[in-house]
Amino acid sequence: MDARNKDKLTALVATGVVFVLVLLTAIATGNGSVSIGDTEIRFIKTDSMDGGDTGYEIGSVPENSLVTITPVGDISEVEVGDVVAYSLSGYTIIHRVVSIDDERNTVYTKGDTNYAAEEISADQVYGKVTGVSTTLGFFVGLAKDRLVMAGAMCLCVIVIALSMADIVRAKKAEGGGGIIVPEDSEE
Repeated sequence: MDARNKDKLTALVATGVVFVLVLLTAIATGNGSVSIGDTEIRFIKTDSMDGGDTGYEIGSVPENSLVTITPVGDISEVEVGDVVAYSLSGYTIIHRVVSIDDERNTVYTKGDTNYAAEEISADQVYGKVTGVSTTLGFFVGLAKDRLVMAGAMCLCVIVIALSMADIVRAKKAEGGGGIIVPEDSEE
């Protein structure tokens, strides 16, 4: 691999590492979520949905998972068995729909490990869980640990510093080392 391709690869890897760290940090230090377009990515903090095999499309949602939430425009887009996101007393709740009462415009939801269902207004439901990732959730959980995050940031600084040193060495080897000052600049 020649020096120019190595520089490009190094820059690409460093950019990717920084992007992933920024995304994980945003989720870990914010309110536990980040929005990309109209999709919300949220970190699950409890085990209320970790009830084992459910037989539904979205099965168990273990604690420390990441879920993707797609907005629903109307409760008619939601079915029994769907895992939904709704607001309750300033918190976002992720639970499974166990029944829908169209006449009263209410939805009954329950965490898979909970004993009782909770009645909420259909208007409180703002999204449906469309994906679950325990692997990415694991990394967000690590990002929430300050010691791990500090170590990751130090590692990024080291990778970037080594990449910069490689670039400078390659430029010097080509005879183009040093600071480039345009000829027509005035000092």
